[in-house]
Amino acid sequence: MKNLLKLSLIFAAVLTFTSCEKSYTVTFNSQGGSAVASLTEVPEGTTIAEPVAPTKANSDFDGWYKEAACVTEWNFATDAVNSDITLYAKWSEASDKVGHYVTWYHGTSDVVGAHKFEMSLYDEGVFELKSDTLKFKTAGVVYRFYMYAPFANAASEQGYIIPEGEYKFDLDDTELPFTFCNRFSEVERAQNAQQPSWAHTADFTGGTVTVTKKNNGDYIVKAVVSDDMNNEYKLRYEGKIVGDSYDYRLEPLEKKTITENGVYTNIIGGVENNIDKVQAVFNLGGNKNLTLLFLLSPTDATTIPVGTYQIAKGNNIALPYVQASSGKTLTSPQYGTPSYITVDGSNVYFLQSGTVIVDASSITVTAKSYFGSTINMSYTGDLTILR
Repeated sequence: MKNLLKLSLIFAAVLTFTSCEKSYTVTFNSQGGSAVASLTEVPEGTTIAEPVAPTKANSDFDGWYKEAACVTEWNFATDAVNSDITLYAKWSEASDKVGHYVTWYHGTSDVVGAHKFEMSLYDEGVFELKSDTLKFKTAGVVYRFYMYAPFANAASEQGYIIPEGEYKFDLDDTELPFTFCNRFSEVERAQNAQQPSWAHTADFTGGTVTVTKKNNGDYIVKAVVSDDMNNEYKLRYEGKIVGDSYDYRLEPLEKKTITENGVYTNIIGGVENNIDKVQAVFNLGGNKNLTLLFLLSPTDATTIPVGTYQIAKGNNIALPYVQASSGKTLTSPQYGTPSYITVDGSNVYFLQSGTVIVDASSITVTAKSYFGSTINMSYTGDLTILR
């Protein structure tokens, strides 16, 4: 009898404990869009998975928000459910879809106190992004904007990115904090998928470009603009920003093998930020030049130290190594510029990986470029560093 009483008490305790575990219901209000099923019995303090996005005629879905006015976005990665809640769909006017866009940082602009960015939106299918490498798939239209933002808004731990905000068209590019200008803001057409030629089509003459960052790290970019051919565009992109300075248009897409003997031009070195930066430039014949940037521990070396160097990206790699191209637009060899090849001053092969072997009086380079071309260079001669 006593054992039965104990079991009854334990069972009652378990029921009491279980009843204390709270759960809630999450309701999705699509605000005129297609229905989204509610989530029931969501345990207190847990996050929820984002449901399949609803659809709505003539509208773009811009995420789930905590209030009907769509002020505060719900973060599915971090926001926890602690009561019965309703999430509201945010909608905006439907846009012509675009597939991807790329930005690269140009540096201090002619507008005092501002950074200048170039942002390009591409028609669906113009190219694809695989393993951080752009590959063109077909010809198509490119929508290009030159955009300005104040120094304070453009800085981040990762470098410089286009800040959130509404960028309004400005003829004189002087209105801050956010603007895009008519100079170079244009519609282009990539006419050839294997070796794009960029044909100017029209200049933008008005409108706005809005950049919004979502809680999951993606961006929504919407452009409602017009051009000097009386065309109107409603463009939209949602996804990651490629915040690189890579002007990929300078590198041929067709894979080639460049094998040359180098002729000495100059090797210049200097210590900067406790790193000995040694830039070696070799002529490969005609208007073809190879630039290598060696990053070394400061030793006041008079020649490039003997050894095998990896061509690598980033600034946190153990020294020494050869700095891979950062992708910034390159015009001519200059001290501190990462490794690349120029051909006839127009094509640039951005070195991304490979090895550089240095002996007492020779250098051998075996490298891959951004689009997969092979670079082989041998040089025998003076390796004295000019300081």
